[in-house]
Amino acid sequence: MPRRKNPITPGVIYHFTNQGHNRSDIYVEPHGFERFMDGLLSKIIGPQAATLLAYALMPNHYHLLIDVKTEDFRELFRGFLISYSKSFNIRNERVGSLCRGRYSAERVADDAYLRTVSRYIHINPVKDGYVERPEEWPYSSYGDYVGINAQGLAAPERVLTLFGDVTTTRGLAACRRAYKRFVGDWRRSRD
Repeated sequence: MPRRKNPITPGVIYHFTNQGHNRSDIYVEPHGFERFMDGLLSKIIGPQAATLLAYALMPNHYHLLIDVKTEDFRELFRGFLISYSKSFNIRNERVGSLCRGRYSAERVADDAYLRTVSRYIHINPVKDGYVERPEEWPYSSYGDYVGINAQGLAAPERVLTLFGDVTTTRGLAACRRAYKRFVGDWRRSRD
């Protein structure tokens, strides 16, 4: 495959996405979502390589908001995706590409866009009709952001600091409420 036109640079936040080939599911049972996250967390996310800021895993696509920390992230991510695809194919007795082409890696240029893309990720299950409210979708980091059903897989502090001071318990609670209103504003603007 040719080199990526826009390289992935350490110290930059990216919104990574991809979709199943022919829009087919890339997780076919609840354990599939867990396998994907377990692999992502064990092979890529950590203090040295990257920080997972937000995520939403949909049946046929994913959204990952990642703060890239190391030069070899691209190879680590590529290896993880290949490994996941191979194990998916073996478990489901299939061959061929799991996802449609190369993943998308959109650079998050500023704080305003960081807020917007985190909201977009969390409303995706609602927008796509899987649930009525973001907190109902079990395969996203929304619970980590608002402090309900938190799984602790994502690090929401970077985004929540855009809503106030997260260094105190009271401040963190206020930021969570502000973020929840921010996400809810999307819904109200659509009605």
